[in-house]
Amino acid sequence: MDLLKILKYCIVLGLISVAIIQLPTTVHHEHVDTHARHLGHDSLSQAEPKIHEIEEEIRQRAAKPSTPPPDATPDEIPLITATSAAFVDENAQSSSVDEEDALDEGDEEVSSAVESSLQLLPPPVSLIKATSYQIAPTNLPTATQVVPSVVSPPARSPLACKKLDAAIENGDTVTPVEPEALSAGWVYHNGAQDNVSYSHMAMVERLPSSSRYSYITVWQAADVVAGGRDMHIRASVSHDMLTWYKSHRIHLPQDGAIWAPVLYLSRNGTREELLLFYAESSTCIRDRPKLHDQAYAPGGTIKMVRSRDGVNWGTPKVVLSQDAEGGVPKVIANKPVLLESGMLLLPFWREDPSPISRTCKLAKACAKCVIEHGAPVGISGTLLSTDGGRKWTVGGNIKAPKGALLLEGTAVQLPNSRVLQFFRSTVGNVFVASSDTDGDTWTPAVAIEALPNPSSKVSAELLPGVNSTMIALAYNHHGSKIDGVKVSTRTRLRVAVSADEGFSWTGVAKLEEEIVAQTKFHYPTLITPDASGCQLGVVYTIGMKWRAGEGGVRFVLFDLDDL
Repeated sequence: MDLLKILKYCIVLGLISVAIIQLPTTVHHEHVDTHARHLGHDSLSQAEPKIHEIEEEIRQRAAKPSTPPPDATPDEIPLITATSAAFVDENAQSSSVDEEDALDEGDEEVSSAVESSLQLLPPPVSLIKATSYQIAPTNLPTATQVVPSVVSPPARSPLACKKLDAAIENGDTVTPVEPEALSAGWVYHNGAQDNVSYSHMAMVERLPSSSRYSYITVWQAADVVAGGRDMHIRASVSHDMLTWYKSHRIHLPQDGAIWAPVLYLSRNGTREELLLFYAESSTCIRDRPKLHDQAYAPGGTIKMVRSRDGVNWGTPKVVLSQDAEGGVPKVIANKPVLLESGMLLLPFWREDPSPISRTCKLAKACAKCVIEHGAPVGISGTLLSTDGGRKWTVGGNIKAPKGALLLEGTAVQLPNSRVLQFFRSTVGNVFVASSDTDGDTWTPAVAIEALPNPSSKVSAELLPGVNSTMIALAYNHHGSKIDGVKVSTRTRLRVAVSADEGFSWTGVAKLEEEIVAQTKFHYPTLITPDASGCQLGVVYTIGMKWRAGEGGVRFVLFDLDDL
């Protein structure tokens, strides 16, 4: 019997030795020795559970990513860390990556001097806005008017924003936060830097973890007006969305005007890349002799460029050429959405190429040919990619009611896999269509009567959370008339949320309420800066027809549970 105990004891010690050998190099030997000493004094019955504890510790430590030693070379550090090291140290050697994913040699990149010259703008200040025109939150019409393919509202899922979710569920009154209570300020003020007087179509996104910054805002810009060869994309970065560094130009090779920047943070395991989509014009619509320039048709060829830090960019790749579909210009305005299937869905639409005048050679004849033989203009569609954005195909189109144009779609996917796409329209309301086929086919778009729209871009975001069905929508809450008076402005920029997949909506924030002639507070883009989903950020542009230099790009930040 004693011999059997000795044999078991030897087996236990053998297992401990194997465990010690298998431990990673980062495990301290003193910690293992402590386990061994305890095992030496315990009985065999106590030793067996301790063996299991050691085995579990080994598995846990093996599952944790190892931290590279301080003196490791970039090649010894994982890709994301290596990119960060190369960004900080200009002399550091870049890690080798797949040729398809690498920034090609010879790519035109923003100089590293740009990063070193970035300057913080003044801290934000709360805006004091007139609130004479206030509209109480309203509810949507019946379900069939919103999403025809849904016959009854689905069961709602709990959200991280517990206060707001409980208030909506209980039918309590939610008072939208007023403009003066918001954290707000300038991302970019026209004329303050670089003689840029025109800024429009602002877009915000998180930056890859390898970047020194956390957020980036981009927008289309020009010295005076839109449509010229000087049209380009500008960018500003931030650590917290409250203070923004001085803007810089993203240098891209171009033959015509560049429009409609759209951002998307792509994640593939631990690898992150920022994708920048934009449209480049190739069709001239009129000469502008006073500006010694030509005006280009909005849209054209949709292109995409990649970055790992938001400062240096690779070579642009064509996503969808203007030459496709008979030469109709293509335009984008809102972020792609990654579907559960792994499909990346990017909304786009086809722009009318009709010339404004006959002074641009052959423009009128060319436009007529495109309209007669190309794809129908003014039709919204989807671009689909199954490989993270390297190759794209044209998905389904969205049928609009007769006499209505649906533009600048913004999409979200619900937990039941249904995709909703919201649109600005030319007939006074936000429209919505749905797809159960990952964007291949769509239901006919229908109006959301409770969400008016002065033919201006909207932005939708599905708030984070387990099985979250909460949708936030930024939009202008009025039609072509305000209080019965026809206006040439866009105001009442607001955010509403839907906790039941779009069946009813509750107003939560008023971003801009002023009514100023020929002034537009418009083109919002939403972002959820934190994982809770309760904090919402919005960037948007202010355009002043007769005082272009006084507009620019602004931001707003607020918490839904502070309402």
